[in-house]
Amino acid sequence: MPHVIYLAIGFPPAAKSCSYRMKAVANAFARRGWDVTAVSLKDAAWEWETGLDSSLLDGLSPRVARVPVDLERADLDPNIRRYSRKRALDPSGWLAEQWQLDEEVFPERYFGRWLGPLVDALELVNASHPGDLLMVSPAPYVTLGAALKFCEDRDIPLAIDYRDGWSVDVIGGEEAFPPESRPGVIEGAVLDRALRAWFVNDAIKDFYAERFPELRGRFRVVRNGYDNMPPPLMEPRMPGPLRFGYLGNLSLRPPQVDSLLKSWRIARLGSPLLADSTFEFWGHVGNQSSGMNANQRLIAAFGADGVSYGGPVARVDVADSYRSWDVLVLPLIGGPFVTSGKVYEYMATGLPIVSAHDPANGAGEVLRGYPLWARNESLDPGDVADAFITAAEMVDCEPELRLAALRHAEQFDRHRLLEPRMTDLVKALEQR
Repeated sequence: MPHVIYLAIGFPPAAKSCSYRMKAVANAFARRGWDVTAVSLKDAAWEWETGLDSSLLDGLSPRVARVPVDLERADLDPNIRRYSRKRALDPSGWLAEQWQLDEEVFPERYFGRWLGPLVDALELVNASHPGDLLMVSPAPYVTLGAALKFCEDRDIPLAIDYRDGWSVDVIGGEEAFPPESRPGVIEGAVLDRALRAWFVNDAIKDFYAERFPELRGRFRVVRNGYDNMPPPLMEPRMPGPLRFGYLGNLSLRPPQVDSLLKSWRIARLGSPLLADSTFEFWGHVGNQSSGMNANQRLIAAFGADGVSYGGPVARVDVADSYRSWDVLVLPLIGGPFVTSGKVYEYMATGLPIVSAHDPANGAGEVLRGYPLWARNESLDPGDVADAFITAAEMVDCEPELRLAALRHAEQFDRHRLLEPRMTDLVKALEQR
């Protein structure tokens, strides 16, 4: 059987948003009869960062083998007994030294020194089961350096599932570094070797097509989509206060969370529909090692306004969380280059969705045509409050409108989005 070595830092059971996509890609290869070896970090590394969710392994094809690499981010280590004297007395100076050591090996802070161990891990996998393709899914971007060296040394075909891209600052919306810089040269060499490069939206693909016009024919959009969502409940809701919910990794900066919660307070005071309503946050908030971070403190401060944080949710319990809510809230960072994977899953519920992000955000492109979308005109708290109220007014909509929302979402089923791109990739491999 053909064998794909899949360098995918963040592969399940890591509780990261990229885990769903990585699992779907691995399963897509397995459905086509490929053996898959997913190379990621040891589980203990994720306990310091985003946490673990063993239920993410449910449904993973038995054709997929997982190889953990003994790497971790030392800067996230919560055990001060392991700290050096330098780190204990001068943490900022210690971190600057670590960054310098990383960048001497590969131009990426925190991860540069992972280059050698990742190449070694790929070599060990290939020695026991030779690969016919290396698929790499950055970030971190040191995985691109490891993939390039391995593929050059072994003359193995390469494909990249970029997701966000490296040379584009998806949050700021600008070039992250020039083509002639050290990372620019590395990225150019990696893309020149790759059979295909996948991106999550048109904005990022177009950026790369302009930056590498000679390679544009290899670039494809593979949107995230949603996975196996159960049929939504279509019965009328039970009487009682409305329940608003957010589910996902809350990576917003504290000022945006504060603005969102102030919007909620304004809406709750401004509409009788929201007078006794609640707003629940569920998911991971900050690194596991950081304890109660600034966003959690903000949520707690708005407790009198019906706001609460419930903690992480296992993948197997996600559907129950959605079914407990009447409206979903979508706060996001960034502009046109950011779509988020959460928006697809939100639409698959058929529930009203409150946008609480930059109106230019890439999620708006996906939501356009979704009939239960309460869009915001700006990030001004008053405008977001209006979106909260609009969504509340949509809750008791006609069943036909709910069905129309679900029909809009159907086009973003991940299997439907991924399979044509898998066919295209395999064809390119055969023609190599």
